[in-house]
Amino acid sequence: MSNDVLDKKLKILVKVLRADTFHFILIGHNHPNVYRDVAEWLRKHILHQQIVELRISGKRYREVSDALRKAGKDIVLIPDFDELFTLENDALRIALNQRRDFLAFQHMNLLCFLSPYNFPLLPKKIPDLWSLRSLELDIVYEIKEQLFTWKSSPASSLGGSSIAEKEAEIRRLTYQISLANPNSTALLKELESQLVTLQREVPYRLGPDRDALTKLPVAPHSETNQTLTDKELNAIIRGIALLSIFAVLPTEPITRTILKELLPGINNLDATLQRLIKEGLIAFDEKNESFRCDSEILETTRQQNSERLFDDCKLLISTLIDKLDYQMGTGHLEHVTYETGTLYARYGESILQHIKKAEYLFAILAERVGTYHTTIGNLGKVLAFFERYAQLMKELYQQYPKNIELKRSHAASCLKLGIAHNELGNLNDALTSYDNFLQLSDELVKSQPYDILFKNDLTIAYEKLGNTHSTLGNITKALDYYQKHLALKEEIYNTDPNNVEFKNGLAISYFKLGKIHYEVGNYNKALTYLQKDIQLTEEAYNTYPKNGIYKDNLSTSFSTIAQIYTALHDFKNALVNFNQSLMLSKELYETVPTNISYKNKLAISYAMLGDFCRYDYSNPYASKNYYQQAETLWAELVKSASNVAEFKDSLKKVRNFLNEVR
Repeated sequence: MSNDVLDKKLKILVKVLRADTFHFILIGHNHPNVYRDVAEWLRKHILHQQIVELRISGKRYREVSDALRKAGKDIVLIPDFDELFTLENDALRIALNQRRDFLAFQHMNLLCFLSPYNFPLLPKKIPDLWSLRSLELDIVYEIKEQLFTWKSSPASSLGGSSIAEKEAEIRRLTYQISLANPNSTALLKELESQLVTLQREVPYRLGPDRDALTKLPVAPHSETNQTLTDKELNAIIRGIALLSIFAVLPTEPITRTILKELLPGINNLDATLQRLIKEGLIAFDEKNESFRCDSEILETTRQQNSERLFDDCKLLISTLIDKLDYQMGTGHLEHVTYETGTLYARYGESILQHIKKAEYLFAILAERVGTYHTTIGNLGKVLAFFERYAQLMKELYQQYPKNIELKRSHAASCLKLGIAHNELGNLNDALTSYDNFLQLSDELVKSQPYDILFKNDLTIAYEKLGNTHSTLGNITKALDYYQKHLALKEEIYNTDPNNVEFKNGLAISYFKLGKIHYEVGNYNKALTYLQKDIQLTEEAYNTYPKNGIYKDNLSTSFSTIAQIYTALHDFKNALVNFNQSLMLSKELYETVPTNISYKNKLAISYAMLGDFCRYDYSNPYASKNYYQQAETLWAELVKSASNVAEFKDSLKKVRNFLNEVR
């Protein structure tokens, strides 16, 4: 590569780095000198930031996260990012992937250098972190010797000692080349180099295994008894993989646009589709630009490809996980519209139905689909997918009980399942799931007592158990859990009082205690806790005014303190706080009108003001207006989420109130 080309690419890199946000930048290269040259260039051209080197080989997550936190907004170069995909670094890889939100919050600049072999592993091995990538650069030097060997895992090592192993590797490489992005020059060069080497070592390839390829459904005129050329063989391999993808998706037309979006970077996709059409395996609708496969062919494919379905569909699954990514706390879809999200969630459901395997990707897909249904209020489906998520994580953890990150993932799945049971009113089942979450989180804290994230998980367990016992009327137990929650939140907050997440966590703890004291009639004590809550929440909200979580929490705090002032007959302060809550609820709803939680929150704000004006403010006209606003919103919620009893009850009550004030 010429100096001019390298300079041009790195100027693009600098432009990206100018934005004050989290950066996860991937630099694929074919020579160790690339790292040296890029590092020198950056040190010469970027003067306002430190350039820090971080090698991850042999390090645990704690060491890596401490180094990243210490670096702050400096530029961190990771020259050995390939090490993340070795078996011995599985725990580190899983930890970095699962804590992508923690990393993003730090506004880090990560420049990760890796060989072209590991590029295809990124969406599969680190799907959450992959979704936040800012830039991909491909830097290729002209070299004569081969520099890289495949080292991500023993299963993916090049070739083997026997002819059969080498034949299998030829098939895998051929298939990988067919999937590769044609613009990934370094990757294609290395894959083709490996393929040529193996072809020289194996003079007659795919003799015995050729029959396995030709057993798939093909058109009657196909001459499967003749020797296949490399071109024909490659086409068959691509066709098998594509048929597997059709086989796990719903039996319905799939547009060309959707296929290309879900299978990004696959080379020769159109040619493979044309081949399958020609052989009568799929049908093409020219009017709608869509493809459809006969149900009988799909069933045959599922049976014959049963052992390879997961491998053929890894890219599809990773892409769906990326597309169904959501905003933490709100569930709002980040990358697609809700209409497209509905389609992709249905695709995810179909995949989970047709492939039964304890794989991490499946667990994450189940979680994504469950969260999507939570966001749109389809609670009938939520429980099933969170149960699948929890079961898969449990199986994975039982296979690797010493893997701390899998243990934390298992704990997270128990939390999600508990929330699903709670939303459906299954409070005893929710308690069981929350108890499991508490036990796992407590074990993690004891194993690593200085890990803030594990401590934070434990506070969530205390909070959820406190909430559920409060709902069940077990006030003594609820207060006990809330006090434990507060003690741990104060401990975390005191480690870094300027950390907005820690500040918000302590505010929530004050709110929980304030609310339960209000419910049992301790108004003055409740006001003390809630005023502390509002002070901290306002600080967090003013720091990040676009953060929906802080705005939502602040709205709830104003509403609760307004109720306390009403109980104390301080109607002036009550009205001020009710209006503050309503204003924030409106802003949240207008930001994401499809979010049922925000819509319900706004309806509650209107109804509470209606109650206040009716009884405490003696303003029947205003009361009627607020009730009508609430009625409209709850009627829409009942129509879109008819299985939620809370919405039906709220609509019935507000209509009764309207009849009284008319």
